[in-house]
Amino acid sequence: MKTLILMRHAKSDHGDAGLADHDRPLNARGIRSAPHMAEKIKAGQLMPDAIVSSTALRARETARLVADALEFAAPIDQRRALYLTTPRAYIDEFRSLPDEWARVLIVGHNPTLESLVNLWTDEEHEFPTAAVAAWQLDVDSWRQVSLEARPELLALWHP
Repeated sequence: MKTLILMRHAKSDHGDAGLADHDRPLNARGIRSAPHMAEKIKAGQLMPDAIVSSTALRARETARLVADALEFAAPIDQRRALYLTTPRAYIDEFRSLPDEWARVLIVGHNPTLESLVNLWTDEEHEFPTAAVAAWQLDVDSWRQVSLEARPELLALWHP
């Protein structure tokens, strides 16, 4: 069994029009909500073995705030492939995770994360900034994860 925790980055700052999208930081609300969501992860007994983040600044900052709140000391794995991409690309990233990681937190972006949540639940859900969805996957290896899978939804939290 594997557990996948999907988290959309916290609210980002749109104040500097000169910044590239990839370089936008979190705003004050995002800085507050990321640790709040970490507390939900902790209360749900979903402490990750690894944290994997998009390389976008807002995702990296979210991942760091969550890691700090969880007292997670290992390095955060950063992957450019999680930035502005498709659900299929996310599945490819999940499939490349080391099998020794049983529970992984992925910090990424919409619309991809919302699409995955909706696909895997067969329902329409909003997935706002800092939202978290936790899944139990009936697989022994991350290589077995697929878009067609129907993992068990363990939690769906909004800030």
